[in-house]
Amino acid sequence: MSGLTRIVGIILLVLTACPAPARSAGELSGRVFDGATHGPIQGAWVVSGDGITRTNSEGEFTLTSTGESFGIRTVGYSREQPAPRPGMQENLTRLQVRGLYLSFWGLGSELLRNGVLDTIAKAHLNAIVIDVKGDRGHISHPTQVALAIEAGANKTVTMRDGRALIAGLHNGGLYAIARIVVFKDDPVARLRPDLAVKDARGQLFVDREGLA
Repeated sequence: MSGLTRIVGIILLVLTACPAPARSAGELSGRVFDGATHGPIQGAWVVSGDGITRTNSEGEFTLTSTGESFGIRTVGYSREQPAPRPGMQENLTRLQVRGLYLSFWGLGSELLRNGVLDTIAKAHLNAIVIDVKGDRGHISHPTQVALAIEAGANKTVTMRDGRALIAGLHNGGLYAIARIVVFKDDPVARLRPDLAVKDARGQLFVDREGLA
């Protein structure tokens, strides 16, 4: 839970890839409101297939529907996939994030991963935090970043198919939150001490866990 607490302020909201029934193309317009205050929401994303627009200061939008999936989303609110209709008035509900954290090593363990997902389902939670880059500087998914490869940060991959994993989480109605540790990076610090924090003697600073 501590991982969730640290990064919930920068939660990345994603629209669930659940296609709505096919519709014919045409222009859609409407307004988006806060379901509690009934005030207009500015800057909400309104998406239909490849078409995307954002609401203005009055919560109004107009876009051309491609006849594919339709959805409304914005930071701090639950995503919505209402049936589009002329002059629609859509209320969004404030999002309360409740989730668990799955560590770098937990991602690679089917037992731990399924245990976390079972707990989320039983406790009626709605989010999961996963390590994209963990405390020890290891990157959980395959990367082509030359510095990461040279430093050995990608030697152990615990998330082989990130697209499939994220799609599965979305299909289960969960928000997937990426945890990316940026200050602690032992592999790169060892390879490139010129980029690392030094102690008062000018030597490589190492914390109590032995990490630079």
